Amino acid sequence: MNESEYNMMPPLFHLDEFDACLQQPGGTYCVLDGYSAHTVKHYNHTQIHRGVCVTSTCQQYLHEANTTMDLTDTLEACLNDSLWNEYQIEGKLAKLRYCKRENDRRGVDESDIIVAVVYLALILLNITGSFYDINYFTKEEKTGKIQSNFVLGLICNLDQNSFS
Repeated sequence: MNESEYNMMPPLFHLDEFDACLQQPGGTYCVLDGYSAHTVKHYNHTQIHRGVCVTSTCQQYLHEANTTMDLTDTLEACLNDSLWNEYQIEGKLAKLRYCKRENDRRGVDESDIIVAVVYLALILLNITGSFYDINYFTKEEKTGKIQSNFVLGLICNLDQNSFS
């Protein structure tokens, strides 16, 4: 297979605009995986991944849907039709990963709390270490100055040697 034949295949990944989709009234954005079993034509493009704005990309399928047709049927019909129109390949909905709607808000869950506690612990350890460091050097002022001067002298000496 040459490059021009490969470029005629559908892209493995395609995402509609997420923010623009959710700003529409009733906007729904879904992430899904599609599958094509027609191995003669797909050249290892058996599984494709799509982010679809249902309210704009699949609008005609929403209007055609009756009360018995659910979102997965709508997405499968939309995916299959778009693949057939553009690439003459039939596709099926393999997995609906998730859908996000216009008014969906994500709450705080356990993983958010765990991350916050870890960050807080690291910040507190850093502050404690800084106060310990400040107190240590103020108590042993002479040693601290000698160490600081020694380190500064090394740095200045390295800088002078690098420019000569």
